[in-house]
Amino acid sequence: MLGDENKRERALGELLEQERQEAWRKRAEAKDVLALQQSLTAEIQRLNALLPEQLVLLANRCLPLRNRKWAWNQHPDKAFAEKGCHLLEMVEAPSHLPLLAGQRGISFERIGQLEELRRRFQSLNRVLQRELGAAPKSGRELRDDLVPDCCPDILAKLDRVKEQRVNQTAHLIVAQALGVQLRKHQTPERERADRDLHGEYEIMPGRKPVDFIVLEDLSKYLSSQARGRGENVRLMKWCHRQVTAKVKELCEPFGLPVLETPAAYSSKFCSRTGVAGFRGVEVTLKDQQSFPWSKRLEENSVEVAELFRWLETASAGHQNKQPRCLLAPMSLGPLFVPVTPQAPIMQADINAAINLGLRATAAPNAHEIHVRIRSEAKDGQFRVRAQSKREQARWGNEPPPIKMLDETQRVALAREGGHPNFFVDPLKAATFDRAEVEGLGLPVASGRGLWKSVRDAEWKRCREINLERMRRWGFIIEAPRTLQVSRKEDEDDLTF
Repeated sequence: MLGDENKRERALGELLEQERQEAWRKRAEAKDVLALQQSLTAEIQRLNALLPEQLVLLANRCLPLRNRKWAWNQHPDKAFAEKGCHLLEMVEAPSHLPLLAGQRGISFERIGQLEELRRRFQSLNRVLQRELGAAPKSGRELRDDLVPDCCPDILAKLDRVKEQRVNQTAHLIVAQALGVQLRKHQTPERERADRDLHGEYEIMPGRKPVDFIVLEDLSKYLSSQARGRGENVRLMKWCHRQVTAKVKELCEPFGLPVLETPAAYSSKFCSRTGVAGFRGVEVTLKDQQSFPWSKRLEENSVEVAELFRWLETASAGHQNKQPRCLLAPMSLGPLFVPVTPQAPIMQADINAAINLGLRATAAPNAHEIHVRIRSEAKDGQFRVRAQSKREQARWGNEPPPIKMLDETQRVALAREGGHPNFFVDPLKAATFDRAEVEGLGLPVASGRGLWKSVRDAEWKRCREINLERMRRWGFIIEAPRTLQVSRKEDEDDLTF
């Protein structure tokens, strides 16, 4: 940048703002470009010599090897070595016996750690190829400059870890389905080695094998720009299609069928009552400083401010080790909260799994389980849409009409266009866009009316649950949004 007249002033400005190198700031004030270029070149050369050593130390700590070490050497191919390419490879070190504890596992965190280590070496490899004082390659020039992977051993390790994660996940699912669990080895070690026996199983007490396994059909759950970066990263590590294929492969010798069921809306309805709901999470006073609650407090959210005021009141003088917690709505939270008090709070994933199991076993005309009703609009009127085989079995050859209870709302919904979804609403959670399907005998609401009503009721429902908890803890309400302490009973904590 100092050598480019168009960027020189910007570079001098950055050097003036930095505080770590006083000599550089003085030279920038004097606009001594030549001296600055010489100083920066010397510093870059020093760091280029230091970084490989530090990264190799990091590799030996994050990915330790017995009787071997990692080394950063020039690429064995002369053509690539002339470009400045290097290779991270294992070298023999018989006396090297590092501590391996805590540096194994197949968790997402471990996979992310190895991927980040590989990215650091790839970045270093590119940095060492750069010519000092020249602009870095970009665009087409960078794409055409193909270089080999500088750490193929880490890439192979990543592939093995991901494959092992798929295998272990599938084995756990099938073991639960067969009603067996691992036990301590009872076969002699020599016989285990001869038979290549890695694990022994025993029947779980009181458990019988299941008749079939139900999995979510996630064929359409792919990485896309519509998803957040974090979700796409986790999705790439998850390998759900490989898990499904492995489960089917393991179940085949046992004659255990594997069914795949669409996952749409499985986590939005209560598996016991069929009422719609939302995801929630239990919050403690410590969460006040963490995201997203700290951001919501900065935005002056009335509901979040009230929530933590109540937690401060409830936590004052609380002596138990387990902190008191209150409920708050949260996307992808671990709890499923129905919008009506007639339905219980459940663990969200278990609730969704029950819904999937019910969908797989229920008849097509079990409307309390198959809650979604697709529609088609014609001349402002709605009729049940029956195009798939399951829908034809559910509704017959002549799909019934859908009648909106409010004519004004029908006109507004028709004006939006498209083919809206309708849902069975047994406890009438929807506050508008209510409808009825001819011959169904169950309350129905449009997706617009139902999900808008659920969003509007999230904090209200959480507040009702939190008020009940506060009363159980000995706090009473004086005003609509204030609490007064009447008594404290730590041993009378309420749990759901």
